[in-house]
Amino acid sequence: MGIYIFSVGTASAFCLVAYFNIKTALIVKNIERVYRKEGKNGPFWYNYDAKLKFIFAPNKLIDQKDSDEIRAAKQVLINHGKSIPKQVGWVILVLAFTGVLTILFSIII
Repeated sequence: MGIYIFSVGTASAFCLVAYFNIKTALIVKNIERVYRKEGKNGPFWYNYDAKLKFIFAPNKLIDQKDSDEIRAAKQVLINHGKSIPKQVGWVILVLAFTGVLTILFSIII
């Protein structure tokens, strides 16, 4: 029984992480679409510096040379990035709850 609880909890945590990553990918694809629409080359997804800025200094993603539409698209990404601690908290909470339930069922059975 404990392995089932652990599996469900792990799958739930995986779904939370996958949801956040898919949402991030869609936002980044929108940024790249806006870049292409303006005739610029913005390989945002594969740009290592942009990834580091997204994680450690999200406000530095916005450049003074960016158009208003690009800034708006990047602001959506920045706002989404602010929810990372909340998402990590949910994943930790789900895994901790799963661990506690697994231990309780192991003790009972």
